[in-house]
Amino acid sequence: MKTKISFTILCCFALLALNPLSAQNELIETESGILLGSALTTQDGVIQKTSDDIEGYNAGTWNSLINVNPNYTSSSSLNNAAYSLPDQAWYPVGPATTVVKVRENSVVELEFDSTVEANLVGGFGIRFELRMDALAPDFKNWGVYKLNSPPVQTSAKSIYTNLPAGTYTARLWANAANAGSSATNLILDSGGWGARILITEY
Repeated sequence: MKTKISFTILCCFALLALNPLSAQNELIETESGILLGSALTTQDGVIQKTSDDIEGYNAGTWNSLINVNPNYTSSSSLNNAAYSLPDQAWYPVGPATTVVKVRENSVVELEFDSTVEANLVGGFGIRFELRMDALAPDFKNWGVYKLNSPPVQTSAKSIYTNLPAGTYTARLWANAANAGSSATNLILDSGGWGARILITEY
């Protein structure tokens, strides 16, 4: 097999010398297809064909190049405690969730949809934002709880487009929106109906 590959490559170089391709940018280009088989080594950058996939080897593992399905993570139940917001700073509320971002150039989306209740003091409402490691998202839609509302349904969404691969902590953050205001007895998923934060890596 090695002799055949070497002979094929030498023939390709000979043909390219006689009939060079226009506007070549890489070391080897072809005007026809490449037939892949099983890899002989496990080095970063190696690609191979399996029985039902085409894979690339990177950082100690084979990764599909054609079946890149989303990775899903779910938090535990949001109804885990009552929280206080003493001022206008942003505070983490609800459970913390460990998220492993597998791919370097993927997008991560966080979604929250739940009932909320709280006691507001001197303000008009509470804002909610989903974060990874307390980092501000690239795109966001805040959730809102307004003054004197009964338990209401609210939702929030955050999108990260430039996070490196690695391990992160996903969590909901909240702040009392108006200067001088505060909140007590902030409860997520009132009644414990099973609401959770969903995290998706695309």
